[in-house]
Amino acid sequence: MTPALSVVVPFHNVEPYLEHCLSSLAAQEFPDLEVICVDDGSSDLSPVIAKDFAGRDRRFTLLQQQHSGPGPARNAGIALATGRLLAFADGDDYVPPEAYSTLIESLERTGSDLACGNVCCFDSVSTWRSPLHADMFAATVERTHVSRMPVLMTDRTVWNKVYRRAFWDAAELAFPAGYYEDTPVAVPAHVLADTVDVLNTVVYHWRQRDSGTRSITQSRRERGHLEDRVSTIETMRAFLGRDHEALLPLYDQHVLQSDLVPFLKAFEFADARCDDYRERLFDRLEPLLAAIPRGVSMSLPWLERLAYHLVRTRDADELTRLLTHRRTGRAFAVRRRWPNFYVDHPLRRKGGVPARLFRVRPAELTLLAQADRVSEAGAGFRVAGHAYFEGLDTAGSKIRLWLQPGDGRRVEVPVRRVSRPDVSEAHGCEPGVYDDSGFEADLDVTGLWTPASSATTWEVQVEVRNGRAHAELPLALPARVLPAQSLNRWLSRSAKVETIRSKGHLVVRARAVRVVAESCADLPGGLELRGRVFTAVRTGELTAADTTTRLPVEFERGKDGTGFRVLIPHDAGFSGAVWLESGKERFKIFAAEHWADGSGATPGGERWLSATRTGALTATSRERRPAVLSAEWSDARSLTLRGHYRGTARPEGFRLERTGGGGVHELPVTWEGQNFTVELDPDAMPVFGQSLPLAPGTWQLTAATDAGRAAVGLTNSALREAGAEVTVGAHDLRLQSDAEDTAELRVRAVAATGKAALQRALEKDYPRLRALPVLDLAVFESWEGRQYSDNPRAIYEELRRRGDARECVWVTADGRFEPPPGARTVLSGSAAHVEALARAALIVSNDCAPEWFVAREGQKYVQTWHGTPLKTIGFDARRHTFPAAVDYARRLADDVARWDLLLSPSPYCSEVFRRAFGYRGEIAEVGQPRNDQLRRPPAEGLRERLGVPPGKKTILYAPTWRDDEIGRGDLYRMNLMPDLAEMREGLGDDHVLLVRAHSKAADAMQPLGEPGFAIDVSAYPEMAHLLGLADVFVTDYSAALFDFAVTGRPMVFFAPDLANYRDHVRGLYLDYADGTPGPVAATTGELVAAVRAAEIGYDAAFLEKYCPLDDGQAAARAVDRILG
Repeated sequence: MTPALSVVVPFHNVEPYLEHCLSSLAAQEFPDLEVICVDDGSSDLSPVIAKDFAGRDRRFTLLQQQHSGPGPARNAGIALATGRLLAFADGDDYVPPEAYSTLIESLERTGSDLACGNVCCFDSVSTWRSPLHADMFAATVERTHVSRMPVLMTDRTVWNKVYRRAFWDAAELAFPAGYYEDTPVAVPAHVLADTVDVLNTVVYHWRQRDSGTRSITQSRRERGHLEDRVSTIETMRAFLGRDHEALLPLYDQHVLQSDLVPFLKAFEFADARCDDYRERLFDRLEPLLAAIPRGVSMSLPWLERLAYHLVRTRDADELTRLLTHRRTGRAFAVRRRWPNFYVDHPLRRKGGVPARLFRVRPAELTLLAQADRVSEAGAGFRVAGHAYFEGLDTAGSKIRLWLQPGDGRRVEVPVRRVSRPDVSEAHGCEPGVYDDSGFEADLDVTGLWTPASSATTWEVQVEVRNGRAHAELPLALPARVLPAQSLNRWLSRSAKVETIRSKGHLVVRARAVRVVAESCADLPGGLELRGRVFTAVRTGELTAADTTTRLPVEFERGKDGTGFRVLIPHDAGFSGAVWLESGKERFKIFAAEHWADGSGATPGGERWLSATRTGALTATSRERRPAVLSAEWSDARSLTLRGHYRGTARPEGFRLERTGGGGVHELPVTWEGQNFTVELDPDAMPVFGQSLPLAPGTWQLTAATDAGRAAVGLTNSALREAGAEVTVGAHDLRLQSDAEDTAELRVRAVAATGKAALQRALEKDYPRLRALPVLDLAVFESWEGRQYSDNPRAIYEELRRRGDARECVWVTADGRFEPPPGARTVLSGSAAHVEALARAALIVSNDCAPEWFVAREGQKYVQTWHGTPLKTIGFDARRHTFPAAVDYARRLADDVARWDLLLSPSPYCSEVFRRAFGYRGEIAEVGQPRNDQLRRPPAEGLRERLGVPPGKKTILYAPTWRDDEIGRGDLYRMNLMPDLAEMREGLGDDHVLLVRAHSKAADAMQPLGEPGFAIDVSAYPEMAHLLGLADVFVTDYSAALFDFAVTGRPMVFFAPDLANYRDHVRGLYLDYADGTPGPVAATTGELVAAVRAAEIGYDAAFLEKYCPLDDGQAAARAVDRILG
């Protein structure tokens, strides 16, 4: 029997993902389908997986062909398809169970030629809505067309759709060969269809690879990508120009704003010395841009207009500079010049570029407006905030505020203007530009509710006028501003007004409250709920939205009205939003103004009666876990959390765990019965003997409960008590809860060190400071400000040992290390950092200096580097996958040009450095200063600070980072390859394992487990101390192996991914099999055996080649050369 739907799945080397994809197709709610799997010449086990599916499900068919690309593979599958409907899926994605039934139901209902749906992106950690599809699928629109819904011209994907096969054949749709095969199908399909169904429902999940593939930006530069894209664009322009000319400007606009943008981004990082990408881009785009009408390019935002002009004029230097400005978010001032606005870009001042390119239409100006503080005041709420057009001086601007309900009415709110120099400091491209952006407004809520209305919602709107610029929008409300996401103001015992955060905006809601919950008590028989009703109800039952239980309610009339009482038995199924029902009437119950959340034990768990963020009462049943009932910030900025736990054992192990990895902090706790108190100082957390601030990120509070480690709950009353965001040291902190009411502490760097402040300092202060005399000042930086460590530390300590009294500054990325004795710290990117680098006579770093640093006469920039290379470095690494550092070659080349002295550990390193860095300056072969520590006894008290029990043999495992192991936000992943449980069993109780992530991956380090055996020492700053303590060192491709060789103690190399890392990811300088001074293991079992059999001693030739100068005097020789 012929199936209704044919799904074509092309695949090429997707072995890790294909099972998931095909399983999702097999599980479709629409069963009348065939799946045609097309193997496009895979060299892995993907065809075996597809063949297995075909063998056990007759709906699956496998077709195999030589590698030809996804376009020809899809065409081959279409040729075999027999269904009246046609769909596509890629082998590394998956399709939700209801996807095809949803799309097909729409087609059958409307008769459209194709139906398309929304898309989610996903990776190994999370799922999120695809930004590429957000505008297209914001709402469901049936029987539409691209001529009526222009946003469909931006559609470039075919796998989130179902096509009628008759339409497909009549339109003669087919996929071309090449890299960009979707567009020549997606665009004509929208144009040629009579009608199209656009569904908001998610019908496809699009995988974003964590690793294993080259970056998009890198691949754009490969020969063929640019050519295929431009050829596709020309083909589509010819198609539209023949019979659909009215749609051509729409297509051209999307080409300029989307299709060509990735190739412009790649232009910034293309190096004219190593490839011809820049010339090819100019050659290919010049005729295309000439064919696109000038009116289309002039309709673009100014920066894109200017970029394409620079392409036309082949000005590579200015185009690179402009693209860097775009990538880094550099802001430019906007000037009024009647009757227009102009961007004050350096090229406009320089001349030679048409002035029209810098013209900004009022509609192009971006209005930014938000509330910064919401509090109770007078007859309602006081809102303090700021509003301005980005880049435009706020002097003389006018701000209006009003409340707007759904019926279009407006209630004006008087506004008081206030000075806000802090806004200019945090966001302004010029000093004082936003000083006049501030406002305060008192919302009088007494008239927002009348007894005749049940509920009214008012959106807070703001309007700004500044000359000819005029815009209005809903007032934004950042999550950090409003405690518990809402603020309630009771007008009477039966009416309240609440400010809430809805879709990121400030909203005021007034409502009548018919039933109020006043108290909750835990009794032997259950939870007793008491409250008051403000309606004529005298009989009723208590219900909860998620269960069918109905509980009788007792009413009692008194002088203050009618009260009620109800008992919720501990063993009753009762959860969800709580209602009072009487006959056909149903009333939502709200918590009274001074309500306190209550809970009681249930068989195997507990039940909570709590107020939601809008004050509605809800019942929640869950496993027993500690819950925070009270939270308070002290004047000293310490946080005190008090709560309750019904478990049988008191958890002593309260922790803060950083979401996504990168840190665990044990917290002391005190108990009084079942009540606990936890106190912490976020600016002084104990870390291996130091007191350091919490790292930026989200920290979840957990505890060791009866059932294992569990998240600690947080009540809304505690959230409100904690209040809004507070500033502690260099960080802003906010107590918050997630969807499961879990306690979290959100930490972020203060805004004063942001991009705008740095830009102002560089443009206004840096040139002036560089003109002042150089000071006897030394600036040190290690690992881009992440640590006080490594070679810069050894050199600093040698200077101080000699009595050198010059002023010294250490750069810190976020204040997370204590300044060493005799030095001060400056925050990276701050005005103080700019001043230090402008005037310092000596700069010492083990990595690249900031991009903005300009070396000057009288300065000495000493590059110490950070190890003897095993993996390829610098320009030697270009031939390998390096996806997260696409601009690395450019940054490195710029930095190398500034070096005055490069320290080298050995002649071997000098040879590699010369080639890999392209460095022709002075090299000082002095040894590795950081390794002087390894010629001394281990740091005093180190075992105790790390928690290493006396007498145990210490194994240090320190793998390097993987260029291709990247998660969201371009953070490197810490992929622990050994099985720690197997290691513990194999090594026994007389061993302890120290695990140290590379500094690039430390922020993704997950809790290790295996307490008593494995200790995470990633936060310990000085690697040399750890190496000095280790009895055996385990690594993979880390340069630390050459450091550890100084000790003479045994090493083991754990490299299960050796072939991939060596041949595809990075590359190695050494012959790994024969050149490493220790056995190589590929499995955990082999690793355990190698550690147990490890022997002391290396070949003398190895030490002579790689460590000839590591005699404990390297720092002294380095300082001699620096000062000489």
